[in-house]
Amino acid sequence: LTDQLFLQKIIEFFYLNKLLLNDIQNSFRDVAFEDGIGIWEAEAIDNYLVGNEYELLKNKDERVDWNNITFDYTIQFEMTFAFWDAKGTKFILPKVLQLALMLEEENEEQIPDWQYILAGICQREQQHLFNDKQKNTILHFLNYQIQKSAENEWDEYDSLALDSLIERWKV
Repeated sequence: LTDQLFLQKIIEFFYLNKLLLNDIQNSFRDVAFEDGIGIWEAEAIDNYLVGNEYELLKNKDERVDWNNITFDYTIQFEMTFAFWDAKGTKFILPKVLQLALMLEEENEEQIPDWQYILAGICQREQQHLFNDKQKNTILHFLNYQIQKSAENEWDEYDSLALDSLIERWKV
């Protein structure tokens, strides 16, 4: 690539990334946690806590605005995804997607496994919990990842996994 073309690609990806971050924010703006199982309660379940210890962790979960979920906790507790219920997953997912976009170039080891989470939602057949606008945002995110993977020459497995996720999230 020439320097000019390389610079153009960087600007294009930065612009798409910014649009996608805004799209996530707008699509998931009014998502409510309600009585879902979130990051902290899932951690309590994963550690077999009961009684007061369980309640203490459960009460740490953000329940009003997913924007208040910190990136640190999203990274630290992503492996508790198996214990998030549908409401918790829908509430936490936009933060996971944002984090994946914001950390994609900086520190790949800290990026939450968004493919695992999106595939898990499909495996549980929970896509119906998302409205069309949210599904389109997820598709936008997945298409962005495919475009990015073409640049990074991901292996065939990753490409097939992304194609499969796109098929399962189509509106």
